[in-house]
Amino acid sequence: FFCSNLTLDTEVRVWTYSDKDKTKHLAIMQKEIPQKKVKTRLLPHEKHLLATGELQDIITHDKATSRWLHASSKIQTDETRVLCYRHMGDIEFSHLLDSNMLPNTQPYQTLTRGQEGRTYCESYLRSNKFVDTNPTTLVEFDCSLDLIDMCYSMQSKIEEGTISHVLG
Repeated sequence: FFCSNLTLDTEVRVWTYSDKDKTKHLAIMQKEIPQKKVKTRLLPHEKHLLATGELQDIITHDKATSRWLHASSKIQTDETRVLCYRHMGDIEFSHLLDSNMLPNTQPYQTLTRGQEGRTYCESYLRSNKFVDTNPTTLVEFDCSLDLIDMCYSMQSKIEEGTISHVLG
């Protein structure tokens, strides 16, 4: 505070200061302090999806060091298909983007399905859950329901709020 006459009122135990100092303090607080906008780096595919409106930046604040880009899930109307989700880091996603295949660099890769699966994967991006691959991206796959049912029948694991299949 910029208060030279600060005193302690011992009866109610609150800090008070003179009207002159209060006026000065309020004038300083009401001045618009210029906010320095922090630059965040976007990958080329993120820039493209943001520019075309497929991704939206709906909650990033001015001083954020990263950006929360969001896309709505595809609306699935075909009952023979299912939406599946996987969280991954930039290196893994770049490999997927370049080769149309998940890399074989990890011992296993979690795949979840449905809205509860998306919510589970997003928890890794929100730092509610942790993994050593530093996930930055949530990928949605439109898959054959028969294929996913076959994978889940061979192996599945109960997760928090969903059931996952581990690829690998």
